[in-house]
Amino acid sequence: MARGRIAARQFVGLPHAVIQSESRSQELVEEYLRQHGVKRRELLHSPHFLSIPLVIASTDLIVTVPLPVGELFARIADIQVLKPPFPIPAFDLKQHWHRCQHDDPANRWLRATALELFGEGDSGLPR
Repeated sequence: MARGRIAARQFVGLPHAVIQSESRSQELVEEYLRQHGVKRRELLHSPHFLSIPLVIASTDLIVTVPLPVGELFARIADIQVLKPPFPIPAFDLKQHWHRCQHDDPANRWLRATALELFGEGDSGLPR
């Protein structure tokens, strides 16, 4: 879980890694920063989430990611998770699968795992 909050002055002053993926969460963050005139020192751009944890752990860079992703990063690398100095817009995370895969055990496991990691509330999915 996130501990503490990074100050706005620190957020804009520290060097940033920016994930340039086509994910909805990253688009929302980037749009929020643009609309509010928040300028960052972007030193690293990566199209991949998976390359970021070790980079962050071994440099002075910071990155803005969804909280569950940050918590996962903190479990696999020496990373501190802090709340940002501004409200991150919420978004829905949806799972889609073909109906022929609905009862497939591996597919059910994957959906349940994604829900456990990123979901809130009761989905009605069996565990």
